[in-house]
Parts: sequence; structure tokens; C-alpha cells
Amino acid sequence: IEEFKLLIEEYHVKDIAIWDDTFTLDKNRVMEICRLIKQEKLDIVWSAHSRVNTVDQELLKTMSNAGCWKICYGVESLMQKNLNVIRKGSTVEQNFNAVHWTQKYGIQAEASFIFGIPGETYQDALETIRLMKKLNPDYMKCFPFTPLPGTESGEKIEEYGTLISDNTDNFTENAVVFTPKSMTREQLQGLIPKAYKEFYLRPKYIVRYARNIRSVHDVKRALRGASAVMSF
Repeated sequence: IEEFKLLIEEYHVKDIAIWDDTFTLDKNRVMEICRLIKQEKLDIVWSAHSRVNTVDQELLKTMSNAGCWKICYGVESLMQKNLNVIRKGSTVEQNFNAVHWTQKYGIQAEASFIFGIPGETYQDALETIRLMKKLNPDYMKCFPFTPLPGTESGEKIEEYGTLISDNTDNFTENAVVFTPKSMTREQLQGLIPKAYKEFYLRPKYIVRYARNIRSVHDVKRALRGASAVMSF
């Protein structure tokens, strides 16, 4: 809260992004932060990262009342077998509940997904894209699975699939460096563009987004986003 005050008073900040990996891990701490934001009458809006199995309706309502406008969730997949493989510790039902509750209390929900999880077939990925549209978060991001050195998947690459490049400089969040045995490299490379286009170019999504435009900045952001999606 003292840091919030400094940013507001000294730098005139109006929007703060909290980048804790799981801001909601300790519910009592979050509830206290929200209480103090209200008590101190801080003129601020903010966003945070969370896990779907660490939120409930009471917490989300409190966060909304304290100025939270967006929460980013690592959904990863909407196929339970994929969640089990990466030991996510969450369920498909929890993914749907968290996004629904978040939006219910006026907070925008952003969901990130991973394609190319060991054992995931092309049909599994297509089903996740279908369910992604049913989940209907406000924003969606996709990334290829990366078997980082030191992790179980990184140590058992030959068991899970093929490493396209062993140069860790290429292990960025957007580069396809691994292909699971269950799909081809061409299939995997085509999934992310397909997901973005099918999600963001839906008439239902476009109408919803247009209704929320409030400023010239929103219009410019929408145009940049549309250009990025169409460039795939």
C-alpha cells in the first residue's frame, strides 16, 4: 500500500499491474490489501495474475470493489488429461468457474493456453479451441509448450517428443522448439494462429469488444490487435 501511495503521489500513476505469479495465493493477504486500498481512498485501478484454484466469489467481489479491473489466469488447457500431464493442480470446471465469477463481478478475465503438451493430439487441441470460445474470456493468449532444462519434460525429451532446437536462446515463450509424439510440427505451428483467429474474429466477440470501447486509446488498441491477428 505504501508503494501504491508513492506511485500515485510522486508519479501520478493511475493503473498498476501486479506481476506476482499468483497474487491470490494468500487470500487473507489480498483481502487486507483490498481493505486498505478502500480505507486509504486510493485513486487507482489495478490488475493481477492468479490461478483458477485460488479464487472464490467473495475474494473476487472484494478485489473488484477495490479497483481490480483484470485478472490473468494460466488456464493452459481445457482438456483434463493435459492439465494432469503438466500437474497443473486444477480442473476444467475450476477454469470455467473462475472466469465466470471474475466476469460476474465486473473484472475482465484473461486466459493463457499452451499447445503441444506431451500426449496432446491435434484433435485434443481443436477441442480446446472449441471450449476456449465457450469459456469466452475477455482476452486470450496462446503459447507453445517448452521443455525447459531441469524440468521433468526437459530431462525426458526423447520419451515425450522431439526437440527441434537445443539452443536455449530459442526457448522463448513464442518459439516452437518442441513437438510431442502425438502431433506433427506442422500441426502444432498452425494451432496458435488458428486459435487466435477463431477466438478474436467471432462476430460475438467483436460486438462485445466494440460495446466496451470508451476512448480513442481503446480504438487504437483494437486496431493494433486486429492487425496482429490478421497477420498470422
